[in-house]
Amino acid sequence: MKQIKIIFTIAFLCIVSFTNAQEVINEGTTYKVKGTSILKDGIDVTETLPLEKKEQIISAFNEKVKEKEVAEKKEKEIVKNEKRIVKEIKTAESKQKKAEKKQKKAEKELKKKLQAKKNFEKAQKKYSDAQEKFEKLKSKGKLSPIDELDWIKKLKKLEKHTEKKQSKL
Repeated sequence: MKQIKIIFTIAFLCIVSFTNAQEVINEGTTYKVKGTSILKDGIDVTETLPLEKKEQIISAFNEKVKEKEVAEKKEKEIVKNEKRIVKEIKTAESKQKKAEKKQKKAEKELKKKLQAKKNFEKAQKKYSDAQEKFEKLKSKGKLSPIDELDWIKKLKKLEKHTEKKQSKL
């Protein structure tokens, strides 16, 4: 949207400068040059002017035309630079968005890994605590054969759970 406004402004300035470029002020008098004829107040005075004055007016007109062309080139260059800058800004913004997206993804992945590690450590502790308790009860002789089988099943289940959490790491 901003680019369109800039382009319209420059186009307007070019049109204004083009219409003004036809007018030439020589010795306080305003003349208009159209092709090879010179007008004063809308009247063709080409034939009535002395040759020297005609040359002055035409050379002033040519200078004005050259100035206009230089100004137009500068304006085009400015527009071109503005377009390039806008494009560079968009590219930089796009790269920044991609980098932010990558960073968020990496943070999410890290959080997942930390949670998996935490879950593994928790499962491992639960398994080792249960194994210690089983060994303690077994050494004291407080386990019946049925209880011992239940403990073994429980320990196997905890071991599988721990291995599952380790594989997620």
